[in-house]
Amino acid sequence: MAISSVEKFLTYGMLDPTHPNSAAIIEAVSDAITHARFVGTNQTSDEVVLMKIVEVLHTILGAPVGRLLSNESVCELMQSCFRICFEMRLSELLRCFAESKLLSMVQMLFSCLHTLSEEAWGGADDVCSVDQTLHCEEGSGEEQNHVTTEGDDENKGTAPEAPPTEEGEEETKQTGEEELDPPPLDAPPTSSLSCVPEKHRSVAPYGLPCVRELLRFLISIINSRDRHNSEALVTIDGLCRNLCTLLQHDSFAVFSRALKNCYILFICARQHLKLQLEMFLNILIDLISSENLKCPMDRRELALECVLQFCHVQHFAAEIFVNFDCQLYMSNVFENLTKVLSKNAFQVPSSLTPVHLMSLEALYAVMTTMKSGHTPTPFSEAQPTSQSLPPYQDDHAPIVHASSPSLYKGEGPDGHVVVEVREGAGPPPLKVLQAICQRKKVMLVATELFNKKASSAVEHLVKQGVFTSPPDPEEVASFLHDNQGLHKAMIGDYIGDRRNIDILNAYVGRFTVSGVDLVESLRHFLEAFRLPSESPIISRILETFTEHWLKCNEAGLGKVFANKDAVFVLAYSIIMLNVVLHSTKVKESMTLQEYIHNQRKTNGGTDFPPEFLTEVYNAIKKEEIIMPEEHTGAVKENYRWKTLLTRSQWPEAQYWEVATSEYDQDLFLMAWGPTVAAVSYVFDIAEDKNIVQKAIGGFSKCASIAAHYEVTEVFDNLVISLCKFTTLLTTPEPPSSMAFTIGINHKVRLSILILFSLAHRHGNILREGWKNMLDCLIVLYKAKLLPESMVEVEDVLHPGGRSLFQKELPEMAESPGHHMRCCSPQATT
Repeated sequence: MAISSVEKFLTYGMLDPTHPNSAAIIEAVSDAITHARFVGTNQTSDEVVLMKIVEVLHTILGAPVGRLLSNESVCELMQSCFRICFEMRLSELLRCFAESKLLSMVQMLFSCLHTLSEEAWGGADDVCSVDQTLHCEEGSGEEQNHVTTEGDDENKGTAPEAPPTEEGEEETKQTGEEELDPPPLDAPPTSSLSCVPEKHRSVAPYGLPCVRELLRFLISIINSRDRHNSEALVTIDGLCRNLCTLLQHDSFAVFSRALKNCYILFICARQHLKLQLEMFLNILIDLISSENLKCPMDRRELALECVLQFCHVQHFAAEIFVNFDCQLYMSNVFENLTKVLSKNAFQVPSSLTPVHLMSLEALYAVMTTMKSGHTPTPFSEAQPTSQSLPPYQDDHAPIVHASSPSLYKGEGPDGHVVVEVREGAGPPPLKVLQAICQRKKVMLVATELFNKKASSAVEHLVKQGVFTSPPDPEEVASFLHDNQGLHKAMIGDYIGDRRNIDILNAYVGRFTVSGVDLVESLRHFLEAFRLPSESPIISRILETFTEHWLKCNEAGLGKVFANKDAVFVLAYSIIMLNVVLHSTKVKESMTLQEYIHNQRKTNGGTDFPPEFLTEVYNAIKKEEIIMPEEHTGAVKENYRWKTLLTRSQWPEAQYWEVATSEYDQDLFLMAWGPTVAAVSYVFDIAEDKNIVQKAIGGFSKCASIAAHYEVTEVFDNLVISLCKFTTLLTTPEPPSSMAFTIGINHKVRLSILILFSLAHRHGNILREGWKNMLDCLIVLYKAKLLPESMVEVEDVLHPGGRSLFQKELPEMAESPGHHMRCCSPQATT
């Protein structure tokens, strides 16, 4: 009753937010509810009280006076709801109710982000760390952030415990199946919302710090790699990584929710997550194209549905084409996606499945977004070719050279076009992107050649004009450093060749090591390629790298070294130490004292400081330097994500938004083949009239876009395909039964209708298809199925001024070139 009374006070608006004491009152109410204690009787009645408490917490946050809550109170309030949601000993009904209220509360907080400020908690730096949180909870004599019963002192920090019956234990096991294990609630949580000591509590209204803390907690919960990780990053990168990892979860419910959150995240924030979006789309493509029996069909369908939603977004197809397919060292996402969708429409079963239909729908959606800006022109109103295309307007900044030789080379004064990537600038002109695509094709061939024989790839790039002759070491180094498709072992062998010493120097120079200690710099360097096994090659590569590191750190970290030889010796010893400490083939590991002893007199005749060598030893012992070829499992995933974050700092990580139809022609030229093939297949085997009608719509859309851009090859292909579906040229039907055959076949009638409709509207670009069109007309003429308007001509001898076509007369059959003539009554007399 007391809790219900408090709720009525808040619901009826009896607390005036403008009153000077309102902040203190709502703070006291929130503190009393989140620290409520009551005598437990039985599980059912206790859960009724807990349900009412959750309802009151939701009301407090949603009430107008709730805006006066402090950051600390909001964190305590949210954590109380989280504890009830995570307590598996409670009934599923209560936990689901708490989850729904918690979801609403989270939406409340994030919906008012634009009204919040940092000043409410003094800034992000004032948020308690997790270590401080644990100290606060353990050191205080009061219960922190929980709701308990009187008999629950032994399990502080948990919700009321149900009576220890066998049925309760079985219920706990059943409700715990296929759930993400939350942080244990019967012990101090390792990942909880921060609490603030009493001396730091403030009555200032809550702001961004509590929302940021909530986001940190949510990210830490979905971290499937380490569910008790207390140092989860409060960044969008951590959220992306955790969500993408959950796409591999065994639970379909978890997979579904992770996929939904990924879609929302990338639709709203793709401008800041370009490389993460590339990875996510590649995951979807792999799921859709997977033929592994372990990948259930429902997951493929859900992934297809997500792709379909992306395809409905205006200009999204153009954006992924510009940002990925037109980037030298990124995946051809749009091209691969269209191929996969087309392949899924060609599945073996004769009957259409949801996979067929959603694949066709996705291709249909891409064509719809292209066609939305094109108004087809009828054949009778067609203008000359020079006026049919909209004029190109270049609203972009001039093309200038970029600092990185690897970016956007195409045609230009020196044989290349290099576009400078500026933050906030739009995508480059279409001509430049086309040059990039051509260069990318050459690069893909060169990548395959390099993985077989490195020298042949360089020769190919020189022959194609991508590299100068002789090749510039900086160009080759950029190719080796930026291209993620090269085999790491081949890179090591190539730069280790004594004939490529200039390329080695240029390659090493591309690593940023200024202000980074030797161990971390060496770790980053050795992860980029596979170090050869020959000792002379290792020495040559390390000598070049240590000279570069010392040059960049002479005034800082390099002061501990006497000369460059000391850096080289220590770097070599670090590699050996890494092998000794982590190799399974080494039986006896090296101790710290042994390592320090081995480094005597190696620093220009003197010893390194013991504390310095201790740091080096502990760094290698704590984290192994993993060579690329040894990456498996979680280590491989960590390296892949680390590389992605490193690339996100490069200029190519800028996301270009597209708001025009400038790139639709290139998209159409890439997508029309798979689309027409998929539409033709579905039209051929479909029996449902709605699906047949949708396939006909796909033909019409492709034809309209082809006519707009005057792509005669595409239009001819469409006309020839439709002529086959009419069966006029393939079915040996006698003219007398042709009308009956066409009348009973709905597909044939639709094919004939759309065929002549497209020819009438866009006949000005029809070329090779005219032969098939005329053949169909002749068949219809012989069957007397053409309207009179198509078989009449002007005849000055006829009383009505017009006469009908007539088949050739017997006496004219021998005359070549006379197949039909006009005949009036006077002419036949």
